[in-house]
Amino acid sequence: MNMQNMVHLPEHLIVSILTLLPVKSLLRFKSVSKFWFSLISDPHFAKWHFENDAAPTRRVLYLPPPFSYDSKARCVELDSSLNTHSDHAITNTSFLRPTYSNIKGSCRGFLLILHHDSYLYLWNPSTGVYTQLSLFHIDTSNMYAFDANSFYGFGYDASKDEYLVVVLTSHDPEDDLVSYHYIEDFETRSGFFSLKTNEWNTIEDNHLPPYINAFGAVGMFFNGIIHWLVLRSDVPKNAILAFDLMKRSFSEVPFPAEDFNIVPGCCDLCVLGGSLSLCVNGYNVIDIWVMKEYKDLRLFLLMAMEVLYRNTKVAK
Repeated sequence: MNMQNMVHLPEHLIVSILTLLPVKSLLRFKSVSKFWFSLISDPHFAKWHFENDAAPTRRVLYLPPPFSYDSKARCVELDSSLNTHSDHAITNTSFLRPTYSNIKGSCRGFLLILHHDSYLYLWNPSTGVYTQLSLFHIDTSNMYAFDANSFYGFGYDASKDEYLVVVLTSHDPEDDLVSYHYIEDFETRSGFFSLKTNEWNTIEDNHLPPYINAFGAVGMFFNGIIHWLVLRSDVPKNAILAFDLMKRSFSEVPFPAEDFNIVPGCCDLCVLGGSLSLCVNGYNVIDIWVMKEYKDLRLFLLMAMEVLYRNTKVAK
């Protein structure tokens, strides 16, 4: 093409057009020029791109179970045809191991992954870029016990334009091993890692009771707050633990009733229709509880649907 015949667009118009393109196209366009490379690599551009994405792609991410013969992570777009023969394999997962890599949270296209070697990873599956973080300062000589009484979450504080990794642990300061018989003697510590300052900070809250991660809780980020399903050991009772990223403080969201107890492994927090929801999986019925007004701190039963195929899993 004759360079003299090329149309020179204003910079702001180029930015507006690029923010509407899919991530895969943007990665290719980095090689167009130094200006485009610098523009697309700018964190501010990533923020504009996310906010302008009117139709985000919905994907299901699969991580292989421990000791699986297939060590590849796979990603399937829910909007794609089921007849496609593509492999869907994500090749940029060299930092993951085929043993004990768990997703602990997600926010704005990023995933928080815990690996058994005492490291946390922030990963963008769309670009393949990841960052390794050391764990919150605590003795982790028994990683499996540590994870059983620990909660992780990842969220975005819009008021400060800041991403935070939040960790809460309940442990015995005199014993590395977990003993549920004496968990009332445990101390609860919490902290957050700021991607803006690149450092850990301790959360000064000495009034939190010991919590047990009996549900394998994943931090659900919603409305500026990270939520976990927890089991309190001092009462004991189930609750939803919430961390407000702007206030940097914890609180509890009560369940629908005092006698509302759920069995570990049968429930998950999710977001449905713009509301925080609790899905309780019974033997042949799934109850979905929806929080209509967040400030009411109450959950309402939305529906109960019969389970037809128990081995079918649908992710959103």
